[in-house]
Amino acid sequence: MPRLIVAEPSGVYYERPPLVVDSSLVIAFLFHDEDAREAEMRMDGRALHAPQLIDLEIANVCRSRMSSTLVTLSEARESLNDFLLLDVERHDFDIRATFELASRYGLTS
Repeated sequence: MPRLIVAEPSGVYYERPPLVVDSSLVIAFLFHDEDAREAEMRMDGRALHAPQLIDLEIANVCRSRMSSTLVTLSEARESLNDFLLLDVERHDFDIRATFELASRYGLTS
């Protein structure tokens, strides 16, 4: 009789369930926006994952907010440094697969 193999998440998933974050969630947290508390609650205790692109997105928002005089250069740098302290596992992505998924479901890439 063949051995039954059951795929179950390891204990790590129960201790720190994975969460895919995007820049809007992280930005709300970093800049203490009105949704900051909700962002913090969603990320708390989770293993954070994001596409590699998140680094460029966060840097761009920090620069944009500084250019719009919403924050000072010092505050933008501090937020960027805080982002770099977050334990976010970055993942490469396949541009063709991204395009196909976005096309199929009517989403932005």
